[in-house]
Amino acid sequence: MMKNIKDVRSATQGIAAVLLFGIAFSANADVMKAMPAPVVTQTLVAPAVPSATTPITPNTTISPKSPAPSGGVMLFSPAAACVSNNTPRIGNVNGTQSGIEFKPGDTLNISGCGFGNKGGVVLLNNLQAPLIINKWSDANIIAKIDPMLSKYFDASQVKLTVTPNGSNQITSLVTYKFRAAREDTLVKVLWGLSNQDPEVAEDSSTYSKIYGNPSIHYAADDKSTIVERNLIVRRDGGGFCPPVTNQENEMKDFWQIYVLPENVNAGFEAVELVYQNNTDPDSTDNDDVQNVLVGNAGGASVQKVGRTNGVQVPKRVAVTFQGHSRYHKKGALGVGGGYSECTSKYSVSLRVRGPRGIPYF
Repeated sequence: MMKNIKDVRSATQGIAAVLLFGIAFSANADVMKAMPAPVVTQTLVAPAVPSATTPITPNTTISPKSPAPSGGVMLFSPAAACVSNNTPRIGNVNGTQSGIEFKPGDTLNISGCGFGNKGGVVLLNNLQAPLIINKWSDANIIAKIDPMLSKYFDASQVKLTVTPNGSNQITSLVTYKFRAAREDTLVKVLWGLSNQDPEVAEDSSTYSKIYGNPSIHYAADDKSTIVERNLIVRRDGGGFCPPVTNQENEMKDFWQIYVLPENVNAGFEAVELVYQNNTDPDSTDNDDVQNVLVGNAGGASVQKVGRTNGVQVPKRVAVTFQGHSRYHKKGALGVGGGYSECTSKYSVSLRVRGPRGIPYF
């Protein structure tokens, strides 16, 4: 009987355990049914914000951007700028828009948009100077100013025009400078009177008369002023040319210079006063004639400078000249024969520098 009681207890405990396990399993199943499915983890990327395209106005400088932090390089080229806005325009020249002074022989790198595949480029001022084209694309032109370009004045405001074939002319909105190629030329000068110019009114033109009064005329090419002296001294008047003990003081002319005419063209400047000694170089002594050079070759120096219509010119100069004495020992002039010729000759020109191919006046 005791055995039966134990069996009953064991069976009862087993049934209770089964019931408790079933209840617990049922509860866990309900809980598991109520839980949501696991979520797969993803990396979230913020959507790219589209950048607004700023319209590029004509003559806006297109500059390359700085390298990206990652090491990549982002360049905003003219061609790239034209993708978003292909309005025909000149953006820049040689990488900039201002402070450029063009001159013959310069190569110009013209960037912009809407140039087409060929055409012409002109430097525009009072006159038009076509450029030599080396390379042409829709956004870039390489052109050269003719190195032999002449007959153009300097200009402070010139523009570039690009004319694509079959399209309208494109003109730069900014202006540039142009400096013409230079060349030197000689021009004659004119003896003047001190009362003709207030700048030198206090000075007077004085000429050495030691070899006679000067005779003034102009060279055949009309580019120099020639000064000559010729004094004949008879034997009964002394027989010899006046002695010269101090060339610097006794053989010097002071005279006013006037550029003729005075309405000189713009862009010129005086470079130097050119002196040329043309006195007879003969120095001999024979039975009939004795030739003697007096003083050195001479020279010219500027003493006062003025301006004529903006051109700087010498206004007063000092010219030291050379003399020549020729004594005719058996000449027929005068009692007993014999006489002397006292001569001197020189020329003065003004060297000026100005735009190539443009006359001085």
